[in-house]
This record gives sequence, structure tokens and C-alpha cells, in this order.
Amino acid sequence: MTKRYTNKYIRLLSGLLLSGLFFTLSVEATNPTVRERIKFDEGWQFHKGDIAIKRAVQAGRHGGLTDADVKIVESEATLIAYTDRNKVADYKPSEWQAVYKPGKMKAVGYKNGKKIAGKTNDTTGAPFSVTMVSDTRQLNADGCDVAIINIAIKDAKGRVVPTADNPVEFLIEGPGKIIGTGNGNPSSHEPEKENKRKAFNGYCQVLVQSDKTAGAIRLKAVSEGLKPAEILINTQQ
Repeated sequence: MTKRYTNKYIRLLSGLLLSGLFFTLSVEATNPTVRERIKFDEGWQFHKGDIAIKRAVQAGRHGGLTDADVKIVESEATLIAYTDRNKVADYKPSEWQAVYKPGKMKAVGYKNGKKIAGKTNDTTGAPFSVTMVSDTRQLNADGCDVAIINIAIKDAKGRVVPTADNPVEFLIEGPGKIIGTGNGNPSSHEPEKENKRKAFNGYCQVLVQSDKTAGAIRLKAVSEGLKPAEILINTQQ
């Protein structure tokens, strides 16, 4: 059981450390069946007049996309990041700057001049609700097993608000306890053992550990002015 807990905790730390504001565009392939897709971080949300940094990555020869090129267009203003549609170097991230304005940001990937993938992100609305997703709904009642619950602050349309930093309080009932919280913010000095945490880039996390009694753990996440969230996790002998 210790090994399982350790692996899950490593995943938690990895997820927090990888959080950030970069917009990542990647055109990838998976052999033997070539499958291209674009991964684009959530949201197109900064502050008015900010210079937003974009980053594009191409899979390159290893992925079979030697002729891929990339462009970014901002609807309405139609900002083209690569004005000559120059190619992205193999494995090497390319960056450019654009003045932020609310609206949509669309990433498009090309191969041999043909569009093969695309993704559009919108500027979100104001924070509206708290949501929770657990990596498991079943724990062993051994006093060691742990569930990792991801919390997101979303707008009225269900989109994560990447600038949200709302404080979230966790209320727990049943055969379990909160053993830690996190949000990936390297500047945060919040106690990790408390039952509350501010969101960072719209997200935070909480760790819930079972005790040695079978039953149901009820966890509620509340934030002032936002719709709360609740989740049930069963424990068994």
C-alpha cells in the first residue's frame, strides 16, 4: 500500500509542477497508425494589453510530420503568428508574442499544406462554480489509502477560468481525513495541512486518506459566491 501512495503522490507533484500559463500547440503522430492532433492549453485569458507568449511544438521526423507547419489565428482580428507559414523546427519549441484581447484563439496544424488538426480556446467568463474530480471513488479502509481530488474553478459555461485564484474550503465527513492540499503556486505560503487552499490558474488539489473503518467519505468544496461541489468516496475493508 505504501508503494501505491508514493506513486500517487508523485503524480500529484508532477501535475502541480507542470501547471502554467503557456499555450502549447503540438502536432503529434503515433505509429503504426499515424494520428495527428493539437494540444492547446485551456483558456485564452490574460489582462487587457498584456503581451501573451505563445509556444508551438512540432513532433518532427520521429512522428513522421517532416512537412508540418503551424499558424495561430485570433478570430476577428485574424492575427497570424507565422506570417510566412514557416515550419517549426523538430522538437524545438518556437515562441512568439501577441497583444492580448478578449475573444477566441485558434491553433491550426498543417502537413504538406493540408490542415490536419485544430483547436480553439475562448476567453472565459467570471468564476461561477467549483467542480471536483477524484482519481478514485473507492479506497481501502486500511488507514493508508489516498484519493487525489482535483478542483477546478469554472465559469457559467463550464470552462476553467485560468486566472481564478478563489479560496476553496474543504469540509469532510465520514471515515477519512484531509492530509494535504496544493495548487502548484511556487510563491504560495499557505499551510499544506489546512482544509483550505486558494486556486492557482483555476486549479487546486486535496488529498483524502481513509481510516480503518468502512463507510462513505463525503467531501464538499465551497468558495464564497460560487456554486459548491460535493463528492462521495466509499471505503471498504
